[in-house]
Amino acid sequence: MAEPDSPVTPPVGGGPHSGGTTERPCLFFDSPEQWRAWLAENHSTAPDLWMGLRKKHIDPRGLTWAEAVPQALCYGWIDSVVQSLGPDSVRQRWTPRRASSVWSKVNVALVEDLIAAGQMQPAGLAAYEARSADRQGIYAYEQADTGQLPQEYAVRLAAHPEAARFWQAATKSYRTGCVWWVISAKQAATRERRFEQLLECCAAYELIPAQRYGTPPAWLRRLQAERT
Repeated sequence: MAEPDSPVTPPVGGGPHSGGTTERPCLFFDSPEQWRAWLAENHSTAPDLWMGLRKKHIDPRGLTWAEAVPQALCYGWIDSVVQSLGPDSVRQRWTPRRASSVWSKVNVALVEDLIAAGQMQPAGLAAYEARSADRQGIYAYEQADTGQLPQEYAVRLAAHPEAARFWQAATKSYRTGCVWWVISAKQAATRERRFEQLLECCAAYELIPAQRYGTPPAWLRRLQAERT
């Protein structure tokens, strides 16, 4: 077995460089310890890494995505795009987190556990402490249970009775789509502009432009008829 600081690039999924380029091949790791050792040495200097991940039917499988995430959090890194390498493996890009990075609720909870376990490193702690409250727990799937806006927006919408009435009467799927449209914008100014547009549309009993396609839904026609 390779030493902890020696990730390998096996032919699983294709040729020796099938996971990247000749200059920057995709790396497969045997264990979380091996991945952590790579991060310890390279987290502050490498711009990214393409990691090879074997599928469940491959034995030995080596490092899995679920095992890789906590180690990446310790050093302030994050996973992103995934690309297939064929029937046996995929490659995934990992990079240092940006200040504007979105933090999922799952990753926030993971970091809290890692802090308690004494595993977080300075780079990981710095990335965690630099997170923005309005970029935390905002993924659409994290809002889908309620279809409700984040508190700061919900309070502002509630101050406009007609807009609030429309919003509460709208379907859950529509609200969820609107929430994602507002909070997925990277820039605060863009999120503010989208919320203002959402507020105007609610007050006018209209769909946001991004949702205007095909025949207007029955719930919208009913609300508009009740208003007239």
